[in-house]
Amino acid sequence: MKDYVILVDSASEMTTEKRKEFGVDYIQMKIAYDGKEYPASLDWDAYSAKELYGWLRDGKRVTTMQVPPEDYRQAFAVYLEKGLDIFYLACSSGLSGSINAAILVAREMEEKYPGSRVAVIDALNAGYCNAHMAIKAAEMKRDGKTIEELIEWFEANKLKFNQIGTVETLTYLKRAGRIKGTAAFFGNIFSVKPIVINDARGCNVAIKKIRGRKSSFEEIINMTKELIEDPAGQVVHIGHADCIEDAEYVKARLLAETGCRDADISYLGPIVGASTGPGTLIVYFYGKEVTVAGE
Repeated sequence: MKDYVILVDSASEMTTEKRKEFGVDYIQMKIAYDGKEYPASLDWDAYSAKELYGWLRDGKRVTTMQVPPEDYRQAFAVYLEKGLDIFYLACSSGLSGSINAAILVAREMEEKYPGSRVAVIDALNAGYCNAHMAIKAAEMKRDGKTIEELIEWFEANKLKFNQIGTVETLTYLKRAGRIKGTAAFFGNIFSVKPIVINDARGCNVAIKKIRGRKSSFEEIINMTKELIEDPAGQVVHIGHADCIEDAEYVKARLLAETGCRDADISYLGPIVGASTGPGTLIVYFYGKEVTVAGE
């Protein structure tokens, strides 16, 4: 079996430690702030998470950028030159157009490096769900599975990687074009907190509206308990946008009430965090297949 590498991108939020543990690399996206471009680094080496969320709290606009074709060429070439094939779990096509460039470049690179395989998988998700997928892929690779076997498994099971989250304010979703301005205005006035999932099309959709922040956490916990599968065999992940106390609270409840093996906590990365804003909290886990398809 030809050896291969597993790649994700900045939208995966896969921490430095997890990438090292499972031998996963990532393709770096970019953000723009104050007229300058910055790497969307998962190692937080260009700016800290505190700095990013400080910019947002100060009313600064931070935008995300797609991966240009040349960046894909360079990233893929690193491994193709070493004789490795590539299995790339790309950010959902429902959230980013980057995958379109990745697919075109993958075909180009397969022609340039005859006999090579560059598999680009539409994860139909983002955030730490993609990290969970990469961990699963790494485990399958260690068990001797081929790229083709990984493709088959993920195409059949990728919608079982769930995310359920909420935001502290609707302002940032409005800026990112996710909701209308009037909805954000009245939602903030009446303390409405949307419960957001990634749907079967790979898009973020609000499936419920909850009054009050603490109540939104209760709803996330209850939905996780309802949807999680084999909790004893998995580590749930909690991503937070500079609200560690809330994440710790949700972690304690999930450990006590779901029977999951453990729960990790990390900052939401630059791509997701810039779109959802400070105070966002998201729970990621493997569970029942997502069938909801928003409009």
